[in-house]
Amino acid sequence: MLGIGIRLGGAERPFSPPAAPVIAIASGSGYAGSVYSSTVAGQWTADGVAIAGATGTAWTMTAVQEGKAIRCGGSNVIRMWTPAALTAGQVCWLDPKWSQTVAAGKVAVLPDRFGLCDFVQSNAANQPVSGMIDGYPAAVFTDGSAAVFMSSVVSVAPMWWCVVARYGTGAETTFARATCLVSGAASNLDIRGAAGASVWSGVSASCVDGLPGAAVLPMARRIVSAGPRNATTAALSWRLGYPNTSLSWSGALFEILALSSTPDTATRQKIEGCMAWRNGLAGALPTDHPYRTSAPRIA
Repeated sequence: MLGIGIRLGGAERPFSPPAAPVIAIASGSGYAGSVYSSTVAGQWTADGVAIAGATGTAWTMTAVQEGKAIRCGGSNVIRMWTPAALTAGQVCWLDPKWSQTVAAGKVAVLPDRFGLCDFVQSNAANQPVSGMIDGYPAAVFTDGSAAVFMSSVVSVAPMWWCVVARYGTGAETTFARATCLVSGAASNLDIRGAAGASVWSGVSASCVDGLPGAAVLPMARRIVSAGPRNATTAALSWRLGYPNTSLSWSGALFEILALSSTPDTATRQKIEGCMAWRNGLAGALPTDHPYRTSAPRIA
């Protein structure tokens, strides 16, 4: 085999191809808004598809590209973990930061990032308000003369929910009344606060900010998860909130995930880590949580 060399100053030296680019997360958690850097300028790609206009040494992650394999030219790969990586159990993943249909300041549609089950409300009187809280878009469910709720467009059978939410003003230490975060079209099929208490009423697998069995309130903006009361595998219409003023949710929803079964601990913690870093809540996770100091990635 013939070698290839370069003659410099009378001496032949072996040719060394340029080093491949190396990319890293220069700032942020890796999710939308984070800046990625490359040691060499090149075409940035997501899952092998060129990202329009991204040809320099820096690129900013967008919500559309979250969870995709990011490269710059022939660089290493960075891929953040999102619920889209789940291979089973997906019911819905709703996120006002990613997409929402707003009319006259109210939320009419929360599209499902899985593409399986959007949540809608066609009646303006029953729609949540589109708001911005702590710098994050939210669907705000208010206590008014009409019940505020959104319904699934297809029948589903969620057995576990994980939601970034606020109750009331965020300072309340007890639920003023029984109030449903989510509810199914069947008796006592919901996740609701217990009136006069700081905990859910009769749910299973409850966690708050990654801590099993913790008190739910106060809920300024927290990651809460639980299985609904009297859960059923029957497919039904499900709602965010409740179609009755006496039980409707009072507060804001920032991100909503529903699965058809309760995840194991490792998967639950990935979900919590993803939601925490995407919603500015990593510092609220327990000190021994595997994703308190860095967001979950796919190797």
